[in-house]
Amino acid sequence: MNITLSIDKKLEKIVKTNRYIKWTEIARDAIKEKAIEIQKKEILNKYIKKEKLTKNEEEFLEAIDWHPVDEFDLKPELINEIRSQEKNGIIKLASPKIKYKTK
Repeated sequence: MNITLSIDKKLEKIVKTNRYIKWTEIARDAIKEKAIEIQKKEILNKYIKKEKLTKNEEEFLEAIDWHPVDEFDLKPELINEIRSQEKNGIIKLASPKIKYKTK
């Protein structure tokens, strides 16, 4: 896809005096960043509505290392527990409960 942009005279002067900058790449990166932002908002709305995510959406989340839960604040009780452990100089890690299948 090709996109044509109109810019004002002041911006045009800056672009022309800085020809060594890859302006197309900057525009492409800005468009990509905005597209990712839009996708994240759409997925967050689905997550809030408890709708199932598609495989493509899950792959997108993996690729950008993000999950909708990242947008929520930590629960106050968790924050208090962490602060308490920090004061004591101890941070407890829960041991994983692994269930083994037997034949």
